[in-house]
Amino acid sequence: MKNLFLVLAMMLAGKFALAQKELVTLDEHNKYIFYQVADMPGVTADTLYNRTMGGLKTNKLFKGIKPVVTAGSSITLKSKFTLYSSLTVAKHEVGDISYTLVTEFKDGKYRYWLTDFVFMPYQRTRYGVYAKIPNGDMTLEVVKTKYDAKIFDSYLEQIAKYGKDLGDEMKIYTATPIKTKPQPPKVDTRKW
Repeated sequence: MKNLFLVLAMMLAGKFALAQKELVTLDEHNKYIFYQVADMPGVTADTLYNRTMGGLKTNKLFKGIKPVVTAGSSITLKSKFTLYSSLTVAKHEVGDISYTLVTEFKDGKYRYWLTDFVFMPYQRTRYGVYAKIPNGDMTLEVVKTKYDAKIFDSYLEQIAKYGKDLGDEMKIYTATPIKTKPQPPKVDTRKW
């Protein structure tokens, strides 16, 4: 009976991992992209934009990163995160992946996508520390040709998980009204 539950749990975990990987697909330019649309009925585009900007400014992941704003209806920023080896027992950093986050807003909904992925591989130095390989940067499309399929799939899964987590945070930002500081009452000294 225990074995049956273990087998079912493993099958569900494998199915979930495959579903995660499918979230990162190719776009019309044959570049990898993580794309999501979220509905926020009854909220205007300006409100979604302001709430997202406020949330991104407080997020630890984007500390010190200046978003590029275009035409007041979209936010673009560049950032990076670390990929880990998931095929061995001892996890370690295998590299950083930089990306571009684009968010666009309309009344009642917004969409965001991660694209322009560039992988910066690490190697172990003589001091036992993982450091970036000089001039080793490559796009995700090139990584697919240079690395084993299992390794590349684990990278796609980590990108999908990161994009999904980022989307969950953005849902919190867009659903929460911006807190404003209470203003002290104003006194008109001309009237008494």
